[in-house]
Amino acid sequence: MFIKIGNEIIRGTLATLNFTAVRGLDGTTAAAHSAGATIELYQLAEVPLTEINKTHAAIANIGIDSYTVALTTSPTVSGASTIAEVGGIGVYASENYRFETFKTQISTLELPSTSIDGNIKSTSGTSPSGSETSFSTETTSSTFSLGENTTLDTTRIVCSTINETNELAGAKSLFIPISLSTKNPNVSPIIDLDRASMIAIANQFNKIDTASDVYANFNASTEPSGDNNAAIYITKKVALENPATALKVFFSGNILGSAEVEVLFKVLRSDSADDFDDIGYEFFNTTGIPDNSVATSLATTDFQQYVYSAGVKDDGIGDSLPEFIQFAVKIVMKGTNAAQPPRIKDLRAIALAT
Repeated sequence: MFIKIGNEIIRGTLATLNFTAVRGLDGTTAAAHSAGATIELYQLAEVPLTEINKTHAAIANIGIDSYTVALTTSPTVSGASTIAEVGGIGVYASENYRFETFKTQISTLELPSTSIDGNIKSTSGTSPSGSETSFSTETTSSTFSLGENTTLDTTRIVCSTINETNELAGAKSLFIPISLSTKNPNVSPIIDLDRASMIAIANQFNKIDTASDVYANFNASTEPSGDNNAAIYITKKVALENPATALKVFFSGNILGSAEVEVLFKVLRSDSADDFDDIGYEFFNTTGIPDNSVATSLATTDFQQYVYSAGVKDDGIGDSLPEFIQFAVKIVMKGTNAAQPPRIKDLRAIALAT
């Protein structure tokens, strides 16, 4: 059993009212404690918190906002609930900050005949569902425009202090060299380093297809609610004045590299008394693909037309959907490169009576 009194961690065994202890564990100091001092149980599911509250050399099952750590002691769970929430706002974990877009906020004074040029040298990161190699710092800098959004081609990270120590041999993971120049020897540009910062933006983007892609709690895209894919768009419920038997969705999409888009729908039949929120989704064309194959976009400015149909199509092929009076459309965006998320515009949905 592990307990904590004040700042001291103690390990021992309890027999009747006697506690046989080993004092001052985990770098704490054995000290005298006053009568009536609070004794805290310093373990969770019979795992000593000394195995959790420490620097972990490896993590696993990494998601966008979660990961697991290895323990020496196997947790023992008893009772009806298998979930314990502990720590509250007192929990702290160091972390890397992933980003695919950034914007500097540096106060500058650029006088006539002077110029200020920004450069960046950053460190590679791994996308949430990707396989890129992290902790490789660029050897050369690339230019960017100060004060403007800069979108990167790959995922980058600002490392935590412990990872700069362990993975980068103590070197920094982000460098922003700024060049100041002038053509007039009497004036120079100015930067205010007391007002210098950078906004780092990470795309919430992953690729979850099956239960094997997540550590726990898999929710298929077809479920009425919940989806492990982070990039989701769901239309509001659309109520029709007249029943329909077909559904058609159009949009312009910019889909690069490994990115993909799956489109689903759900309908409330005219003869159904179900709650619309409890109805699951169906894929367009069985797997959520468009009616016809579309070429992958070649650049971020290249938008292609995507069309999805359920029910009888324009060419007369297909079977009518059961007559419905309400519908919603769900768009799931996924991929393994967080720097290449799909972009969609000009979304339209039409319900047809065929």
